[in-house]
Amino acid sequence: MFRKSLPPGAAPRSPSANPGPANPKTAARILRGRFAPQPPRGRERRGTLAYTRVMGAVKGANLALRFGLELAVLAVLGAWGLHAGGSWGEKATLALAAPALAALGWGLFVSPKARVKVHPAGAILVEAAVFGVAMLALMAMDRPLLATALGVLAVVSRSIKVLFDLRS
Repeated sequence: MFRKSLPPGAAPRSPSANPGPANPKTAARILRGRFAPQPPRGRERRGTLAYTRVMGAVKGANLALRFGLELAVLAVLGAWGLHAGGSWGEKATLALAAPALAALGWGLFVSPKARVKVHPAGAILVEAAVFGVAMLALMAMDRPLLATALGVLAVVSRSIKVLFDLRS
């Protein structure tokens, strides 16, 4: 039918001689095809549903472990207060004051809704101090295996929390 006439002296161009788009990303999309899946971006790289479910379960289990450890620290400090005091008045005072001080330090510096915002390293130091005092209390009550278990679980739980914090 109708063909475009070329100017005199111009050679016809083949379709492969097209220089293509100037943007390399656009060129790559064209090479992959119009309906090719795009590579995942950001958090979606980890993206399978199974991965998301497993990581959600690990995070939930770690939160439960941390909560249990916090309660264990309070119980240990209360038991130490009853164990360490001389008279009943001293025992009652230590049994109430030691967990209260630990809870105050934890609530001020370590908890997610902490009143005092500190550097994460400072929060780790406060957390280590609270767990260390609880471990010393267990050692004073002649429970070295429980002290070791508390320390190991605290380190494992904190390590998992740091990994999740780095991912988000």
